[in-house]
Amino acid sequence: MAKAFVARQQIQNKNGKIVGYELLFRGQDGYVGVITSNLLATSKVLLNILTHMDFKEVIGEGRKAFINIDHDVLFSGTLSVLEPEYFVIEILETTKVSDKLLKLLQKLKERGFEIALDDFDCTKETYNKYKPIFKYIDFVKFDMKLVDRKTALKFMEHFKKDKKIILAEKIENLEEYNQALKDGYDLFQGFYFKRPEVIEVDVPAETSKSTVLQIIALLKNGKEIDEIESFAKMQPDLVHNLLKYLNSPTMNIKEKISSLKHAMNLLGRDKLLRWMLIYIYADAAGDPIASTLLKTAMERASLMEKMATQGDKDRAFLTGMFSLLDVLFDMPMDVVLRGVPLENSITSAIKTRSGELGSLLVKIEDEEKVRLKEIVDSNFKKLKTPDVLRMLRNSGINITSI
Repeated sequence: MAKAFVARQQIQNKNGKIVGYELLFRGQDGYVGVITSNLLATSKVLLNILTHMDFKEVIGEGRKAFINIDHDVLFSGTLSVLEPEYFVIEILETTKVSDKLLKLLQKLKERGFEIALDDFDCTKETYNKYKPIFKYIDFVKFDMKLVDRKTALKFMEHFKKDKKIILAEKIENLEEYNQALKDGYDLFQGFYFKRPEVIEVDVPAETSKSTVLQIIALLKNGKEIDEIESFAKMQPDLVHNLLKYLNSPTMNIKEKISSLKHAMNLLGRDKLLRWMLIYIYADAAGDPIASTLLKTAMERASLMEKMATQGDKDRAFLTGMFSLLDVLFDMPMDVVLRGVPLENSITSAIKTRSGELGSLLVKIEDEEKVRLKEIVDSNFKKLKTPDVLRMLRNSGINITSI
């Protein structure tokens, strides 16, 4: 029996009533650990809260969960599995502002989501950076360790004219709380009220990555739900988690589920795919190397899908996503792909870089090498000779002496 962890930190109003919780990633031992990717950490949080835990027990009736979201999470498609009635999208301060972001935030607002901006430091630079997105923001979280009080009051007055809710975060003592109350903040969060509380539950062993990848391949290959159901039925733990997810109050599904096929039809092909991708992301959350490889594979998949012709987009996505699995799983590609239902054009592209998909993959890899060369060149002095020699040897380049 494995363990699933999520941490929550309460958010309360002026009357001391808890109105929500910020959900935070915790690793396999229940501690923060190293977060190598917000996408993978957020996926782990979502997998645990939607599948392994009782959402209403963790968050409570009538409260919302604030979920940390950055650029990678926003554009991963992960948010399509969430319902706006239960979640607030909390945009991290590292998120890049772009026209693409504005369009996505507008779509999230149209779906009914409330959006928060995290760690606002009340500087003109930060305000100007995020000025284009403020029309979509409902909550602004002022970092009390970063803000100047007089400047913060001016920004608060400005935001409140736009009916935004101002949250004072990182309040650590009674004096800070009383001052924040006096200054007119709407919501409060910090160690003074409660440190992040770790929620721990026993869960079955996680579904293997290979099983999830096979279902993703079936979905992207356009296979009928009957065929996907036949394969999924052989994975009782996956079926159990899918039914738990659909039974979560966050899904708002009123009817009783009569079969696995019924469950898949209710969820829909796209949401089922996104749910499967969350499994893959979450599985790599604690491994820095795996998370980097997985992120690179997903970037390849997304780029290849965009660059491919209309009839080849799904095949291109699978080619990019599966192209690094031998390294990710640390086994030969023939073994990794054994039993995975891929078309010959995809397997040929992955194994030998042949065909149109292979050419597209080579083009993406060449672009990656240019970026990697820039990274290596700019950091070359930091590299140690033994590490460089190992890297060359692993690439089949033998050097007898320097």
